[in-house]
Amino acid sequence: MKRFVSRAAGTVLALLMVWSLLAVPNAGMTASAVYYRPGSVITFGSYPQTRVTNVDVVALLEERSLTFGGEFNYCGARYKRVCFTQYTPYNSRLEPKAENSYQDDNGYFANRVYWFKVEPVQWRVLSNINGDLFLVSTKILDAQPYYAKYDKSTWETSTMRAWLNGSFYKTAFSLLESRRILTSTVVNEDNPFYGTEGGNDTKDRVFLLSFRDVMKITALTDSGLASSDDARAAAVTDYAKCMGVRAESAAGAFYGCGEWWLRSPGRDNTRAGYVYYIGIDMFGAPYVGADVDTNCLGVRPALKLRGLTILCSTDNPGFVADSVNGLIWGLEPGTLKTFFESAVDMGADIRIEYSTDNASLGTGVEVSLIDTATGGVLETYRIVVFGDVNGDANIDSGDAGLIVDFENFIVTWDPFADAAFYKAADLNGDGNVDAADAGLIIDAENYLLAIDQATGLAG
Repeated sequence: MKRFVSRAAGTVLALLMVWSLLAVPNAGMTASAVYYRPGSVITFGSYPQTRVTNVDVVALLEERSLTFGGEFNYCGARYKRVCFTQYTPYNSRLEPKAENSYQDDNGYFANRVYWFKVEPVQWRVLSNINGDLFLVSTKILDAQPYYAKYDKSTWETSTMRAWLNGSFYKTAFSLLESRRILTSTVVNEDNPFYGTEGGNDTKDRVFLLSFRDVMKITALTDSGLASSDDARAAAVTDYAKCMGVRAESAAGAFYGCGEWWLRSPGRDNTRAGYVYYIGIDMFGAPYVGADVDTNCLGVRPALKLRGLTILCSTDNPGFVADSVNGLIWGLEPGTLKTFFESAVDMGADIRIEYSTDNASLGTGVEVSLIDTATGGVLETYRIVVFGDVNGDANIDSGDAGLIVDFENFIVTWDPFADAAFYKAADLNGDGNVDAADAGLIIDAENYLLAIDQATGLAG
């Protein structure tokens, strides 16, 4: 019998990893894992980033937007439509005109339509403590003032904090992803040079780095805060440029990089710390800061992710629990929940819950690991059965027909929320879901080929 084991988060070295399980005769389980050291990069969540410049794709997006509005999915990707009617000025005290904005300098103009691809966000690991990761985005993702008007503000009262834990949080992370984000105690220290009060400590899911946090990036390259540092320099995404972040236009190592906010106070509470585009604060004065209502500085969100409880198999080399994307595959079509449960040694403190009452596990079924003591969700995965596109745990012409409908825009899938279905449908591994995949399902139904549930490929 296949045997599955639950391991607590404290026994794993990292999160956001794919556990590839190897069958070793008479040796129990062997798991290969990646340990994410400080300085390494992972992907988590999604956000608009790259501008769509292909004229044919733009034309299709414009045609579809008449029906679906400003954001929708096309050919396995999500796109966001942007059209601003007035410019974002350098700060709140200036008129919203082109001469007061970096948007036109970046190639974006009022009353024109632009499309951006929603892409996975890359994060740099600042620390890894027992699998809990402290992360900051590798790129500048958006433009926001620290405070919406020129006035005194601390991190606690800033509009930046409200935006990060509100609009950004809801946009960037799915419900499953949000469960992994820790609520952090954010310590708001005084300015170390001027003594400006940092205000009360806060409890946040998403926050900005402090002067002290920036030194964690510094430690990766052994450079001081007042020196140029590639590790602290950050590229500005196309979307952030469209929102008004100033991006360096001079050719060189820092081309396309921009300034980004810190949460620490500046010389006084009308200013907040920031990092200059070459990795230091303006003119080598790291603690002076910028006016809080500045609109052209960028945002590099930071957060902490908890370690995961994982599922793994002691003797099934095809079973994979992918905690990057929250997916499980390697199970045969028609696998019953009763069999799965009988093969799981969860211990007395963890139980399994499913999102369906059906007896078998088909594509898209949620498998949640529940802490029996608290009732809290420790981790959630979605089942992938390659070839089972409609989620009924079988592979047949019904799945082939659904793929044809998808190719012809009769049905739509969200590339992130419905990632399990995309993965189950792409049987030739070409990154597309189309008639070729439907044909492979028909061949599998007629026993002309087999679908490998470990690799997802038909042959």
